[in-house]
Amino acid sequence: MTPTTDLEHYNQWMVLKSREWEERCTHCGACCGALEDPCEHLQKDLDGKCCCTVYERRFGKWHTVSGKELTCVPIRDKIAQGHSWPGDEHCDYRSNSKQWLSKIIHDGKKTFPGCSGKGSGLTRINLKASRASG
Repeated sequence: MTPTTDLEHYNQWMVLKSREWEERCTHCGACCGALEDPCEHLQKDLDGKCCCTVYERRFGKWHTVSGKELTCVPIRDKIAQGHSWPGDEHCDYRSNSKQWLSKIIHDGKKTFPGCSGKGSGLTRINLKASRASG
């Protein structure tokens, strides 16, 4: 059996964390403007759950239903930077963000289990304290 490199371990960890993160979504649509002027790509299914019709390529410039320009960014970025949005008090991402971020942020640095940061090209990333408090 071949030993796992730091990069392979990191990639496996990120896939697992991405799945866990995605499973938190309740599909309320609040982060996409469902409670005010939603993104043009936000749709509700028959059960009333929201979904994005361009989910796999959602990040970037889009428009709201009323025609205003918006920029879709990862919800983790919004939370880490302390941003809020109408309805975020019901969002599982928001309510569990401190717990989730505390698992990967230590002493103001972002780290990943199994990554030494030595010789693997994986280094610790400094984060401002304000990002860690979101």
